[in-house]
Amino acid sequence: MFPPSQTEKNEIAKQLLGSELPHGSTDTMFKAYFDYYVSVVCPATHGDALVGIDNPALQSHADLLRYIRSLHRNPSLSRDGFLGAALPSGDILPKEKDYVATVATKVAFMVDCSSKDYYSEGLRDRRDGLRPVKWEANQPLTDFMEQSFLSDITQTAAQQKEIDEMLMGKKVLKAWKLIRRYRIKIKPTNNLLEHLLYDPKERTLQVFHHTSFLRAHLKRSKNEPMELGFSKSLELGTLPPQLLFETLVSFHCILFPVASVRNERSHILLKKLIRTEGFDHDGLWVEFVRPIASDITFTYWGARLVNLYKLAKRPPPANAIVSWFERHTSERNALTVAIAGLFFAAVFGLLATIIGLVQLVISWLAWRYPVSSGS
Repeated sequence: MFPPSQTEKNEIAKQLLGSELPHGSTDTMFKAYFDYYVSVVCPATHGDALVGIDNPALQSHADLLRYIRSLHRNPSLSRDGFLGAALPSGDILPKEKDYVATVATKVAFMVDCSSKDYYSEGLRDRRDGLRPVKWEANQPLTDFMEQSFLSDITQTAAQQKEIDEMLMGKKVLKAWKLIRRYRIKIKPTNNLLEHLLYDPKERTLQVFHHTSFLRAHLKRSKNEPMELGFSKSLELGTLPPQLLFETLVSFHCILFPVASVRNERSHILLKKLIRTEGFDHDGLWVEFVRPIASDITFTYWGARLVNLYKLAKRPPPANAIVSWFERHTSERNALTVAIAGLFFAAVFGLLATIIGLVQLVISWLAWRYPVSSGS
């Protein structure tokens, strides 16, 4: 499939972003989103043609928009129910159906529903909070979304206290400080599930950077309550406003506070990331759609922000040597070293006592039996 024409882009923006592209719009208008769209829907144009898949079920951008409309109309359908209702009748291979479901959720909601196919389960031990997910055949879309975003959420008093402390000290989480002080690399992600994921081994922080997508979708539900759940939100063709709002606030108020004239470093860094990492150029424009409450809470991203805040308070080792010492100075190792120290102190103390006694005996013998010198 070829990349969308300008007319097709207008239709895509109208349905998936709730916003028409203005006449004579600049290349930066939803540029990051359409770059992603093309990489997903037209992989052959990026040198990523799907081997062995001809995709008779997905032959045009109009086909994809039609499938997504079906998904919006009834998000309570299971994956197989959605595909059965949306796809044309005929002999369609299972991998083609998987492709349609994956592409539809990626471009409609910027959520990868098949990450379990390429993330190993053991990777979660290394990347705190990573949860490989897959939209299963008999699972409703609403259930998949709720489990993907809400399964790790806890709201204990202790955690809320940490979140409040983090918000009070959020200045330390500016992206430029994370890079300069803690040697953390900022990487863009197109998968909303990966937002604020930190990989301690690679020392990378994933950031969902599509601010134009977040704002466009927030506008679709601006007249709905902030607490609107997944079921009603998906029917509107969007995600819960609280989720979208938290993501936008974490980007513009915590990581990249570019609205303040005193944050020139954040502005310079964001421009560099736009140029070198493909960050959304729209990130330079700050608009939250909804007012920011003074007592804002982070229902979805609170735990990851707290983990990042703890990382800033206790930075990772600067190099391999420091890392080795830190790994070998755990409480158990410290106790072992302390016991070994006591043992050696006792041994050397005993030796010192023996040597002292020998010297005393030699001195007494020398006094008792003096050696007379010859005349």
